[in-house]
Amino acid sequence: MLNGDFSAYPTMLGGGFTTVNGKRNQIYPTLFDPASIRIAKTVLPLGQDPASGLVYYQAPATRETYDEGTGRLDYSINDKQRLSVRSFIQYYKRAEGSTPGNILAINPGKTGKFFNEVLNHTWTITPSTVNALSLFWNQMHVFNAGTQFDSSGNSFCLSKYINIVDPPGTCYSEGLNASGGFSTPYSEFTGEMRRSFGFSDYLTRSIGNHTVSVGADFWHQSARELTFYPAAPIVGFNGYSTGSGLADFLLGRVGSFTQGAGEIADVTGILFGAYAQDQYRLRPNLTLTLGLRWDPNLPPASKAGRGSVYIPGAQSTMFPNAPAGLLFPGDRGVSDSLIKNTYGYFEPRIAIAYQASPRTAFRAGFGMFTAPLPYSIYNHVADISPFSPMYTLNGSTAQTVQFSSPWANFSPTGNASPFPPFAYSLTPPSANSQFGSQVTVPATFRPDFKLGMTQSWNLSVEQQFTSDFVVHLAYVGSQSYHQTTAIDSNPGQIAALARGVRPNAAFAQILTTTSLGTSNYHSMQLQAEKRMSRGFQIQSSFTWSKTIDLGSSGNVTFGSPALANPYNIGYNRGISDLSFPFVSVTNGVYTTPALRNWNPLLRSTLGEWELSAIYTLQSGRPFGITGGNGGNNSGALQYNDRADFVPGATVQTHQGTKEQ
Repeated sequence: MLNGDFSAYPTMLGGGFTTVNGKRNQIYPTLFDPASIRIAKTVLPLGQDPASGLVYYQAPATRETYDEGTGRLDYSINDKQRLSVRSFIQYYKRAEGSTPGNILAINPGKTGKFFNEVLNHTWTITPSTVNALSLFWNQMHVFNAGTQFDSSGNSFCLSKYINIVDPPGTCYSEGLNASGGFSTPYSEFTGEMRRSFGFSDYLTRSIGNHTVSVGADFWHQSARELTFYPAAPIVGFNGYSTGSGLADFLLGRVGSFTQGAGEIADVTGILFGAYAQDQYRLRPNLTLTLGLRWDPNLPPASKAGRGSVYIPGAQSTMFPNAPAGLLFPGDRGVSDSLIKNTYGYFEPRIAIAYQASPRTAFRAGFGMFTAPLPYSIYNHVADISPFSPMYTLNGSTAQTVQFSSPWANFSPTGNASPFPPFAYSLTPPSANSQFGSQVTVPATFRPDFKLGMTQSWNLSVEQQFTSDFVVHLAYVGSQSYHQTTAIDSNPGQIAALARGVRPNAAFAQILTTTSLGTSNYHSMQLQAEKRMSRGFQIQSSFTWSKTIDLGSSGNVTFGSPALANPYNIGYNRGISDLSFPFVSVTNGVYTTPALRNWNPLLRSTLGEWELSAIYTLQSGRPFGITGGNGGNNSGALQYNDRADFVPGATVQTHQGTKEQ
């Protein structure tokens, strides 16, 4: 390939490739980008296995160290009060490993410190009243970074090869990849600190046939992230020009180029919840439990107002130069939390247990549950102009992003890189800050954001056949809605593909955190248990289930799960990646005879051996068929085509996508 010979590629390439003397896929090496050639020859492995065409290399050695300590102290104050203190501390270190001349072979170093301290107080106020109080404090510090080296042993960063600027005093790689060829790990410096403290208090009192419980939880949380992401650019070659990622790489035709000013996110807030429950024994064989929990949504505040809310057409007064639609804390209706406080999260729970006979019992239950807001959802919200601007350039047949000088003709400040400055400070930017064109929004919120809710229900019957054999049969189901989901509110493909531009020309991607996700789960669960008798016990369970959702990940920190078609939310609804229709687990324990009548030596060596086994059988992981986009099978754009089967149609006729 370095000599311009791609004849081994199975299909004819475009973008300047021709057939020479009957040999297809030929191109003059003088057309290659000089930066690509230098990178290929100094930091990528070139050894090839002629039989397979694959490149093999050895990963560098690494060393991991764990140091853990646990401790517990129990103290009885008197016959009614008891204290216990528990402590857990862990230190973790992974040594950095890299191979000079191969930027693919790197294990970034990582260090972590974890602290978990809990104080419990149990107080038996009266024989029928007990209070349990827990005070806790947790803290985590994690840092990771790695350095790649060229064949001469010098640190590798793209600023040594192409016309971009790295933060002063740094040299690392964020991400360089060519589809079908290679992909480098992220190795930038990242530091995270999380701290929480609070209490949980529960009071239980028995009153006749009632057992009443009330309680409350209070957490104070803070999360701070400092990372150079993505100050070193993330560059991808996806084959849009030639049909081959490696060919695009050598020609320097960038498919996507992302660079930002770095990331600093600092949020602080509280979580609060309260509940009340009454377990009422109506009859000796019938118990009814009623409960209600309240979990208000009190989102954390983002320091220095870092973050945004997307409301199409609205104009910011805090930053008048911002494109319409982008609002910031201080604008009307936008707080430092970006999400509004909401208080209507009341979650009822009900359960009933009925013993129809000494050997038969029925149970049923229903409950609603709120998903707490993960603070990591704010990480990329801070990566936005004017706090920490980020730009994404997408190459296409209409516009070329050249690897050696990606900012040429694209920079909001002319032909030069817009960086520096790099933003690693919480100092608020000037109200007159400029935004440039094609503003990238890596994460933002919609004003109607809600917490995820799940409704769960079950119905079961338990039958005891003998003194040691029980069978349990249950139906378990759930329905979730308002689940956190990411969509691109300014998609550059699908409906906009025909125009070749995004609907809102003032923005590039607008990755919006919404609460549109839904899912459901239905299952039959069967369990048989033979309890220990005659030295043998066995448990066997079988679950037949189905899970459907819009996206199978709840973490939108990195834009996943981004819905494939923001114009049709239901387009992505289908079998979940978490759906395993059949799962069977069996475990058993057998104890050999004690040999009590044997002599002591044989009894102690051969008697009462314990044998145990676990056997698991389950369905395979679900998968979907995708490939290419825009109906052309090129694999170059953001959202892949779906496979459409038409009876009688010839395979590989490129029928197009559902969107067409």
